[in-house]
Amino acid sequence: MNFLVVAQCLFENTWKLFTGVKIPGIGISAAAVLIGIFLIFFSVQIIKEFLGGRK
Repeated sequence: MNFLVVAQCLFENTWKLFTGVKIPGIGISAAAVLIGIFLIFFSVQIIKEFLGGRK
């Protein structure tokens, strides 16, 4: 049970850190940038599959 509490605190504090840190010059949080990069990469992979890219 203690492991679950520790894991919850770790994930919660990490998420607060990512959402609280603003990237200078852009004004958006680090979490938004990381999620955006992931979505772009994921979208490119899906588009490649639809267009018959290399397998």
